[in-house]
This record gives sequence, C-alpha cells and structure tokens, in this order.
Amino acid sequence: MRKVVSFIMSFVMTISVFSNFSVVADAVVADFNETKTFGEHKQASEDIVESPYVDVEFIPGNPLVIDEYTNGNWSDCGYGARFEYSAYDVIHKESNIIKLIKNNGETEEFVCNGWVYLNSDDEILNVEVNCDTTDWAPGKENVITFTCVGLVCEVNITINENNAIIYAEDFIAEKVSDDSCIILRINNWKSSKTDVLDIPETVGEYSVVGIDKDFLKGIYGIAVLNLPSTITQIPGNVFENCYVLQEINVHENNQVFASVNGVLYNKAFTEIIYFPASFTGEFIIKAGVTQLPAEAISGLDKVASIVIEEGNTAFAVEDGILYNGDFTKIYKAISVDADYVMKSTVKEIADYAFSDNTTLKSVVFAPGVTVIPYGTFDNCTSLTSVILPESLVSIEAFAFHWNTALERVDFPATTVSVGESAFFNCKSLSELNLNEGLQTLGDSVFYRATIEKVTLPDSLCDMGISCFMENGNLTDVTIGKGLTYIPENTFYGCGKLEKINIPENITIIDSCAFSFSGLTAISLHDKVTKIDDAFSYCSGLTEVNIVDSVTSMNGAFSGCENLTYATVGCGVKSMDNAFSYCKNLEKVIFGGELTIGDWVYGLFLNSDIEFVDFSECNKLERLPNYMFKG
Repeated sequence: MRKVVSFIMSFVMTISVFSNFSVVADAVVADFNETKTFGEHKQASEDIVESPYVDVEFIPGNPLVIDEYTNGNWSDCGYGARFEYSAYDVIHKESNIIKLIKNNGETEEFVCNGWVYLNSDDEILNVEVNCDTTDWAPGKENVITFTCVGLVCEVNITINENNAIIYAEDFIAEKVSDDSCIILRINNWKSSKTDVLDIPETVGEYSVVGIDKDFLKGIYGIAVLNLPSTITQIPGNVFENCYVLQEINVHENNQVFASVNGVLYNKAFTEIIYFPASFTGEFIIKAGVTQLPAEAISGLDKVASIVIEEGNTAFAVEDGILYNGDFTKIYKAISVDADYVMKSTVKEIADYAFSDNTTLKSVVFAPGVTVIPYGTFDNCTSLTSVILPESLVSIEAFAFHWNTALERVDFPATTVSVGESAFFNCKSLSELNLNEGLQTLGDSVFYRATIEKVTLPDSLCDMGISCFMENGNLTDVTIGKGLTYIPENTFYGCGKLEKINIPENITIIDSCAFSFSGLTAISLHDKVTKIDDAFSYCSGLTEVNIVDSVTSMNGAFSGCENLTYATVGCGVKSMDNAFSYCKNLEKVIFGGELTIGDWVYGLFLNSDIEFVDFSECNKLERLPNYMFKG
C-alpha cells in the first residue's frame, strides 16, 4: 500500500507534486554498420562564403570495431545514484571513408584514418570525425547536422590544415619537412602474425627520421624491434608499455643510435637509451657509458647478470646491486639478501630500484637518504618491515605500492610529503604513525590498508582523495588543525568507523568522504558549508541534524536505509537527492529561514517519507519541482 505524505505548512499554497514531470527515453546510439547519409550541410566558419558540398556520407571500415569508453564518477556513491559522466563509443577502424557530395552532384571520397567518437547524452548524439585530407576545406571545421534514430545528431569533421598526414599500408606518418616524416602509428598490427617489427627507412617518398611518443601505445606482442639507419628521434617514454620487448637492433649505418646485445645506446656509447623490459641475458655496460637514466633500465630485474667493461669508472656492481662509481646512488637491485641493510654511503635511489623483488623481507635505509622515489619498492610482496632514515623528506608516488605483507610504518620527524598511492593495497599495514611536520598526503596513499588508528597532524594542510579508503579495521580518527576540508572518498568503506569528531577548521566535507562507513552519528559545527554526498549509504545513521551553516547537501544521505529522522537548517540552497533511497525515513523538519529555488530534484526519491514539516519556513512561497519524484 502506498503511504500518504503529510505536509504542515504556514501558508496556503497549491501543491502540484507530479506536474512538470517528463519522461526522457533512453538514448540510442545509431547503428553505423551501414552507410549513413548526414542530411543538411551547415557552415561552421564565417570565412567560407559558400560551401561546394551539400551532403556527406560516412562509410565505416569493415569490419567495424566499436569500443565503449566511459569517463566519470558516481556523485552519489552507490546503487540508484546520480552518475555524472561523459561516455562514448569509439570507432577505431583505420579505413573509415568520408564521402563528400558537391552541389553539382559530383562526389569526392577520402579515407579517414583518425578516430570517430559517438557521444550519447540523453537526447543528443554527437559524432566527431577527426581525420586528414588534401581534398576538402583544409583548416576549416565543417558541421553537418542530421537526424538519426530519432535523435538530433551533430557531426564535426576536422581537416588538418597542413595536409601532413601520410597513409601507407602498414604505417601512418606525419611530414616534418619536405623529404622526411615521423611515424605516428602502426596499421593493423597482429602479434599472432609476427613478433618482429621492422621500422622502414621510408614511408611513401619520405625518409623516416623519428617515431611519435604514442607510436607503440596499445601495440602488444613486439619482442624484437629493428630501427633503420635514418632514424634520429626517439621519445623517452615510447617503450613504456613494451613488456615483452626482448631486443632492439639498430642499423649499423645509423649515425645517432647503436645497439649491443639488444640494448639501445647513443652512437657514442656514452648513454644507455633503453633496456628492453624482457631482456634475459647478460647485460653489458660499455666502457664509455656515463649516463644511465632510471627509466631506461626499469626492466633490469630479469637479467642473468650485469657486466661492466674494464675502464668504466662511472658504475659498479656489488652483491647484486648496480651503483654509480662512488656507491652513493643505487640504480637497480638484481638480487639482495632477504634482510637488507643499505650501504651507508648511499644518498640517492633510482626509480623502481627494488621493484618486483618478492624475496625481500626487511629494509634498513642508509642514514643519508632524503627521498624514496617513484615505485622504489613497488610490488615487493614479502616486505614486512622498513626502518625509514631520520633524514627522510619525501616518499614519492607508488614507493611501497602493493607491499601486501608490510605491517607497520613510522615516519621520522623530517618527513614532509607522501606521494600518490605510496602505500596502496598494503593490506597488512595496521600500525601507522604520522609525524608532526608532515604537510602533504597524495591521492590513495593508504587505500586498502588495515590501519586501526590514525592521527592526522596539525601540520598536514594538503590531503588528496581516497587516502584511507576501504580501511576496514579503522576505528579511531583524529583530524588535525591544518586541514580545511575532508577530501572525496577519504574514509569511504571504513565499515568499523562508527564516530568522528569534525574540528572547527573543517568547512567542507567532500563527496563520499564517509560513504559506506560505519558511522552511527554525526555532529556538524556551524562552520561546515558543504556536505554533498558525504554520508551516503551510511546504514548506521538513524538521526541527523543539519546546521544552518550548511548551504549544499546534494545526495548527502542518499541510501542511508536506517535513517528515520532529520532536521534541516535554514541555510540550505541545494539538496538534490539528499534523502533519496532512505527507505525508513519517517520525518524531516525544515528550518525557519529556508529559501530554495524552483528545482530540487529527487529530494525524497524512492524514500517512504511519511511526514515533512515546513511550518517554520516563513520565507518559503512554494514547494520546488521534483522533490518527490519517484
């Protein structure tokens, strides 16, 4: 039986709860598996006085491949909540055809080897076609509007002004001079066909002098890469995701690069450019090498051994660790003792120096180390104990990422910052001592740890999102005086956190800060202004009091299924979905000076509210639309 909602109001008004309600049909993405004619042509640029084209057809490549891509976040943190998004399908087939139909009936066709985006948003379907041609309105953006499956659609075709793109059977390149080009990407790479990739000396009539930084992005299965004599430009991160690459070979006539045993060097053999991620043989550092960038040797953990040629004084190897010549920097640890004590001379550590070492159990740092850099101990799954040096200033992103056995961390007084995901998924980390003097915690620093108690020092003034998200054993939190807000997802999913003291320096409690936590009560002081989505799906809450200082509480208590009673202060201006899906909500009392706009969407959406009291609201003239939608 449907419950009757009672209102107490201090003035006479006509209540129309369900007027203005409209149904919007689900958007349908057009089927582009057949030729579509894109209706009337409209000019997007005033510079074009008259366009010779009256129509356009889009002929997709065959077979058509559509990938769904979504980028967004739950604003209400759970089932039935509002989802703010940009979502689109991506047609990434490299042989799409744009057919241009002139007003005299003639047609022109060109292959569009770019990307085609289908962006569906309620009633509008936006299609963006980005490609290059020498045939049509170079440098101008042409917008064609057409109707498609009942939706109003827009097609944006952007033509490259310099006509620099070169299309060949296996490669797409870009001209960089009258006779040279760089390769942008590979056409139709099939790793099952071959694991060897030969970069050609020419694409069309243009000499290949370089490769784009995204050249190998999304290309998997390359074990051997052969570079031509003409290539002079290789971006630093181009091999970043080449996890199965075993060797790089350079043509002997190349004047910029060279290779030895599959390792890429500069021609003078003074610098190692890149060490293949799946190299498994003997790594030889040539006598003249003086530079060894950390990103170039991140895959060293699979090598059988490291040999330094006689005469090289820039590097040294001792006990399975590659150092610089004076033993002040660690480049890579190939094999170390399970209980490792760092050499006292060490001042610097390279990125990923100990990563993926699954036998390492404990580490004692050298006293002069000030920074533990990016990914240093990433995925060291047996590491249980670290003794941080008293000189430590910064722990960078992913430093102890996925150290699933790590149990305790004590920060020295000198520590100022801890980077993103530094202790992500350290699921055995139960004891944490943060120092006074710590200023910054990055995003997701202690995500999915098992910390039981945390005190945020007064010195902490900058904290990223999701810092303590899904710490299932967290029961005790003290927030210091340096923060002015509690960031998004900070204590999301902390199921044992039943109480929290919000100090007066906190004015904003951000989206999902306490969602799905174990809170049984909250107390807000009169300086808090915003609590959007902050306490959604807290099933332990039964009563809440929203103070007058709060101006925005969209989705604040959405999904709090055991909430029965709430009072809302007079300062609230925005409260969409504030009590949606509160199945046991019985009574809500609104404050006396309450003034809200014409629209409050889904305030009580799918809530079995019985009693709403506006009797003290002497400035409220009418109920806003959509309050009781659902």
